Amino acid sequence: MKKLTLLVLFCCGIFLATPVHAWQTVSSQWHQVAIEQPLIVDQMGDGSGAEERSPGSNPHSTDAHPLVLSAAPPPPSPPQVELQPFDDLVKKADVQQGLFSLYRNTETGTVFLEVKPEQLNRNFLMVTTLESGVGEWGLFSGVPLRDFLFQLRRVQNQVQVVVPNTNFRTEPNDPQRRSVQRSFSDSVLATLPIRSIHPTRNTLLLEINDLLLGGRDVSGLISEFPWILGSSYVPDDSQSYIDQVKVFPLNVEIEAVQGFVGGDDPWIVLESLPDPRAFNLKVRYSLSQLPDTNNGYRPRLADERLGYFVTAYQDIS
Repeated sequence: MKKLTLLVLFCCGIFLATPVHAWQTVSSQWHQVAIEQPLIVDQMGDGSGAEERSPGSNPHSTDAHPLVLSAAPPPPSPPQVELQPFDDLVKKADVQQGLFSLYRNTETGTVFLEVKPEQLNRNFLMVTTLESGVGEWGLFSGVPLRDFLFQLRRVQNQVQVVVPNTNFRTEPNDPQRRSVQRSFSDSVLATLPIRSIHPTRNTLLLEINDLLLGGRDVSGLISEFPWILGSSYVPDDSQSYIDQVKVFPLNVEIEAVQGFVGGDDPWIVLESLPDPRAFNLKVRYSLSQLPDTNNGYRPRLADERLGYFVTAYQDIS
């Protein structure tokens, strides 16, 4: 404490002993340097435009750090995958035909989904369920995760997995329909590159491993348990894989195993695990075809006495 007091008194003594004109000289020198080195502006906006520099300055010097004003770089575009022959991609895969034809390569674990042209821009239902759990913290087998409508929309050489906005609707021939489409956006969950196109059927071949096992969280597993799977544990792609695949005429059932590692949070301890540093969760993805409304199907009207399973929307018409 005594040394700190002496140091402060010494600095104050130097400041008081320094003449005022000396501080003015230093200030004028700094002002002169600032004037002689003007602001450098990128006039082209791409980092390659003409630059204005002070005379005698070194453009490659690392001593000065000029401010460069330029436009923000565009976001990176999704990688373009070159189309490959259809038969070459699926020649070593086991095929199951149904609502969607699935091709599964048992050696690499790659799963391809074949989409017919008439299945584009059409509503399907996806239901995700926690197939296996850990027995605590809400991670129990059979817990429902998310269910939603989705469409497959082709954009150039890619197919988007889109959740259409059904919160605002109009009658089919209502002039306000276009206004509603412009006012309320849909949600794009993922973009899948087209790996191949069948030469005769014109079907699209998509790889779905990244959709079900990547960090897109299509099932909502991580967002449903953020206190466990968002902070204490993180997904481990090396331990994740697609387990079982079953295809039926009206639905497709896929089970994906998602690995997690972590366990560093002292407030979250999974005592049911043999080793709390890692565990696996199995998620079931159920893709189903919606009932045909032309066969007399009518949705059940909501009853306010139930208060459950209500799908509310606003009819602009």
